[in-house]
Amino acid sequence: MNLINHKPTGRGANVKLAWSNASYHNDGFLEHSVEDLMEDADAILGLGMDIIATEDIKAGEEVFLDYGPEWQTAFEEHSKNWNYDKQWPKQADELNAESNPFPTNKERKEIMENGGEDPIPENIMTSCFLKAPTSIENGVSVFEFDEKKKYDGDHLQVCEVIEREIGPTEDDLSSYVYTVRIREGVQMVTKVPHDFIMYFDQPYKSLLHAPGTFRHPIMIPSDIFPETWLDL
Repeated sequence: MNLINHKPTGRGANVKLAWSNASYHNDGFLEHSVEDLMEDADAILGLGMDIIATEDIKAGEEVFLDYGPEWQTAFEEHSKNWNYDKQWPKQADELNAESNPFPTNKERKEIMENGGEDPIPENIMTSCFLKAPTSIENGVSVFEFDEKKKYDGDHLQVCEVIEREIGPTEDDLSSYVYTVRIREGVQMVTKVPHDFIMYFDQPYKSLLHAPGTFRHPIMIPSDIFPETWLDL
């Protein structure tokens, strides 16, 4: 589980934070003073928290955590004053959901020369899941596909689509193959399956970084901490 949205306790929250029962968690650190913990480099590795269900959660049901009253108050205040009068730029998730063939550089150029908008906005980049070079032949890096780990971040390369070949079934996107160029060099990779290419938001260009985006620490309930930690 990577992301958990907020709902207040008693109004939708169905999990809570608790000190972990994992083997790495050392309850003995809870008896130390904050000053001692700050001087002990191992303390940060010996303390952990778990996310514990506070009620039965059905399969497919969303998990909600109470971020704390300070977060709730700050968000309500932000919502009252928030105003964004610009059009939201299209995001990578939206383009991926459209399930269209990836446009080539030539197609993009022709569209813009005819007065149209670039089908790939400047806040979005095209990336391919390719293995790192496994060998060098005549000074050229050779890439290969890894079907079992095609979405492994270690294999992600920013790329440009140069050519597109329509497969046996034009309506079946999975039958399309592409020739791509890796931006980090001049390597051309042919026969790249459609499923190995995706759109991603450019660094710091997603809505998380839009002007006026709400940010506030997720608070940990004070009653979870030893009393000596609270008397600072």
